[in-house]
Amino acid sequence: MAYFAGMAENLPEEGAAVVISFATMANEVDKFRSRAILLVARRADIKYLNISMGEVALAFSSRIHIPSYEARVTRHRPEHVMVLFDYPPQRDMAVQAGILRVRGIHFDILPWTETQHGRDVTWWYCVRVAIKRSPGVC
Repeated sequence: MAYFAGMAENLPEEGAAVVISFATMANEVDKFRSRAILLVARRADIKYLNISMGEVALAFSSRIHIPSYEARVTRHRPEHVMVLFDYPPQRDMAVQAGILRVRGIHFDILPWTETQHGRDVTWWYCVRVAIKRSPGVC
């Protein structure tokens, strides 16, 4: 590919950013970081899990000894489940357990992060810098 000055594709720098626009959004991200986990099915060939969210909550209460009413269980993707706990220590206990088995399906217990939850987006940008009162600049 030929080099053209000023084209964003030719810039050698790459980076990543998480953009949070409001204080309430920042609070929600902090809440998810400290209280949420993802249950990822180990087998890649599972496209749709026929498991109710109540079964997942009961499995947590029996395996990790967390009351089922202190965990909100939702479907994240067809093969993933998200669990949001009321208290951060409950999340830590769940992550330390490592594995949860529900109706014969093994789930890896992973902490929630923005990178697992988000998607890749390419943002092309160009920066112009003007330095005033610098010798040699008109």
